Amino acid sequence: GNTADVTVVGADQMMEFARFRLQQLEQLWSRFISTSEISQLNNAAGKATSVSPYTIQLIKYLIGAYESTRGAFDPTLLPVIINIGYASSICHPERQSILHNASSWNIPLSEIRIDEELQQVQLPAGLTLDPGGLGKGLAADILATELMDRGATGACVSIGGDIRCIGQSPQGDFWTIPIETPNATRELN
Repeated sequence: GNTADVTVVGADQMMEFARFRLQQLEQLWSRFISTSEISQLNNAAGKATSVSPYTIQLIKYLIGAYESTRGAFDPTLLPVIINIGYASSICHPERQSILHNASSWNIPLSEIRIDEELQQVQLPAGLTLDPGGLGKGLAADILATELMDRGATGACVSIGGDIRCIGQSPQGDFWTIPIETPNATRELN
């Protein structure tokens, strides 16, 4: 349900890779795609599920954000979000988040089991995850880093407003990020 804006400096032929990579991450992490690894985990009813290293990384980030904010960031609110009416993708209304009736949002993230060697994650029965903005931010981080690894001298990736800029800007100095101020009464510097 978001757009992505990608700027690559110092390398040609990167946009097709960027488009492919973002689509690949969406296929892994979107709660609106029934075959995504996040949807499979959310509906695994407590069973261990094989996932990619990228999904393990995402889940570690979700747990870290939850712990570092003492629960202010809560990636387990998916049942609540669906109950208040956000079950369908804004861009693709035919895509829906479907959860078991036993889904709950108050299960501690400390009960998640990650086995990196087997590349498996086991969510406690009833626990669901919604990567939300953190997933978009991590996707921007991953893509920007991979673009640099492929020879770019700079990259800026914005996914629905979650932004990662790295390396040299198109002007050769710092990156300029415009900030919209629709209700501002004065110009910001």
